[in-house]
Formats: sequence, C-alpha cells, structure tokens
Amino acid sequence: MTEGFLSRRQFVVGGAALTMAGVLGALTGCTAGGSGAAAGAAPATDGTASASTDPITMVWLPDNSSSDLTASREAIGAAIKAACGREANLLTSTDYNVAIESIASGKAQMALLGPEGYVQANKKNPQVLAAFTNSDEDGGLDGACYYSRI
Repeated sequence: MTEGFLSRRQFVVGGAALTMAGVLGALTGCTAGGSGAAAGAAPATDGTASASTDPITMVWLPDNSSSDLTASREAIGAAIKAACGREANLLTSTDYNVAIESIASGKAQMALLGPEGYVQANKKNPQVLAAFTNSDEDGGLDGACYYSRI
C-alpha cells in the first residue's frame, strides 16, 4: 500500500466513527442538556452552567487499537474536538474488558462498541447509553436485530 493512503478498512472504520462523533456532538452539543457540563456531570450548585474544559476520552476496542488505524483514530479525535471544542484523548486497549470497564466506570465518555460490549457496559452502569443502534424496517427497536458473520 502507498504510504499516506488509508486502507479500505481504515477508511470504513474511520468514516463510520467520524460520522458517529459528528452526529453525537451535534445532537448533544457534547454537553448534558446543553448546559455546557459534561454528560453525566453533576449540575452546578450555584444555578449557573459551567462549561467543561476536560478532555473527552474515547476508548477503542482491541480490533480498532492497532497501529495501522492510528490515522483513523486521530481523525476521529479531530472531529470530536471540532464538534465539542474540547480535546480528545484516544485510549487504545488490548482487552475488551478494559474497554468496557473504561466506559462503564466513566474513565471514558465515548466508545465504539458492538452489541455485547454495550450490554455489558450498560449492566455495569445504566447511564451508559447507545447513541446509535440498528432498527427494524419501521425505524423502531421491536424487530431490530444484529447479525454477526464469520
């Protein structure tokens, strides 16, 4: 492969994650209820909104943590920064459980998880919510399903 070009896998993973980061940022304004506070943060006690300047951490599962996907992860970090105005920490992992625990514990605020990882993180912390999911033909969840192929 020519240096400087993304492979098809990098392009697809990077494009999907960039789209996810952009839409998530646009939908939430990267804040809780538009207050300027990080999602899940305690509200200001003096009645004022306090903008968070803390970085947003996105954890990556092992299959997206390899060095050949560094450019894709960095592009997603740049999209998060552009959408939220906050730095993005990109946390790679070598273990699925570490990634799931990072999002469930609040160490990370974003993750690109499959259905099983999401269910595990949500069981540990019900505040972990999906930004995107599959839907049925009517756009609902009743008939939604996930197919895994080997």
